[in-house]
Amino acid sequence: MEIIRDNNKQRISDYLVMMADTFTPSLHDQVEIGGYAGKLASHAVNLFLTDGQRDWGYAAFYANDSALKRAFISSISVSPELHGLGHAQKLMRHIEQLAQLMAMNAIILEVNSKNTRAFHFYQRQGFIPFNEKTDTMMMIKSLSQRSAEA
Repeated sequence: MEIIRDNNKQRISDYLVMMADTFTPSLHDQVEIGGYAGKLASHAVNLFLTDGQRDWGYAAFYANDSALKRAFISSISVSPELHGLGHAQKLMRHIEQLAQLMAMNAIILEVNSKNTRAFHFYQRQGFIPFNEKTDTMMMIKSLSQRSAEA
């Protein structure tokens, strides 16, 4: 498996449609996928975990907060068949490295309160909650220069 960067709107849309019902709640209930894919293609850094035949994982993040220097993960997922094999962690490490190269000092994300699997994954990756809402929780991870060099 390799991680490649690709901003192709159709590829992003195809992956999100394929994985929509694995999100909590379903991605179909959260966004209009075609429009969301277009926004990600135009403004985010888009990463695919692929074996060359199929996309097995995807992550999108923004690194455009020049004031606070915080990257924002908009989406990260791995096909359920690959859960527990370290592929989500590999995507997360790739995001962290790119964010540091883009002069970001931290990464934030929002997780649905019902998605306990994702919440615990983010905690294991070093994210800490900082703003709890009714349905979602914001989490943050500081990026150190030491991990950028690793």
